[in-house]
Amino acid sequence: MYRIRKQLLKSLSQTLNVGVDELGEKYQAVQMLPEFQQIYPGQLKPEIVSIRFYQTEQACYLETTIDEYKEKGIDREDKNPEVPYEKYSRVDYRIHRESLAFISEDEDHAYLSQKPVLENAADFLTEMDPYSLINCTDLFTEGAANRINDEYFPKSKE
Repeated sequence: MYRIRKQLLKSLSQTLNVGVDELGEKYQAVQMLPEFQQIYPGQLKPEIVSIRFYQTEQACYLETTIDEYKEKGIDREDKNPEVPYEKYSRVDYRIHRESLAFISEDEDHAYLSQKPVLENAADFLTEMDPYSLINCTDLFTEGAANRINDEYFPKSKE
């Protein structure tokens, strides 16, 4: 288990970003999309282009970036040769940053801004079971969420 966590921390550390956000707060963020795709292949919404653990000095967030055209079913690869800059004008993303404070009131399991962002991100990936994820995030396709729900609560055969 220690070896797996060490590999996960190494992988996450390669995507670590540090900066000052739009509110003037210092932040650290770690990209988790490749790990989510490895753990849940084919189950994430295809319009998701980024899943980050985003942490300020005050709070921890799950930040999801959505390609709005993929979400609407528009294929950006269908280029119109008469409009050479079309591929640039049709790139719209929506970023949603959701506080993770609601996940746990137990400080031993809460995502705390006092813990390093890499540890919090690794905890999020390893400690959140699929059922919890479908109930507190919007990462999964409807079909995948239904399958996960059915695994946790099988329908009784009458």
